[in-house]
Amino acid sequence: METLSSPKADPVAEPPTGQGTRVADGSGVMFDAIADRYDRLNRILSLGIDRSWRRKAVAALALANQPQAAVLDLATGTADLALEILHRHPTCHVTGLDPSPGMLAVGRQKGGCRRTWRPAHPGRGQCRKTGL
Repeated sequence: METLSSPKADPVAEPPTGQGTRVADGSGVMFDAIADRYDRLNRILSLGIDRSWRRKAVAALALANQPQAAVLDLATGTADLALEILHRHPTCHVTGLDPSPGMLAVGRQKGGCRRTWRPAHPGRGQCRKTGL
């Protein structure tokens, strides 16, 4: 799997014909439709509480004594949790998996994602490539 800083192939691109698997329509399709508005909607609907639960979730991971920890963020969405982990523990390696290429694209545009956050689409054979 390629990291985001790599100029090589897009890690969420469609597999070449005859390779990988097709993702069944589902939550990925639904979230693709709102990906560009998701973060704003999340802040409004949660009254901003989403930020505090992310901080609490990262604290609960207890990564302070595990500087090279590998973290898998399932349903990473737009990568807010992954980025919070990297903000608090910059030497960790975070892989974000999500069924929505649109959500991953939004996450990829966020500044901290250029370091060690690696997006992968679970239905495109990418889970096997993460090394997790």
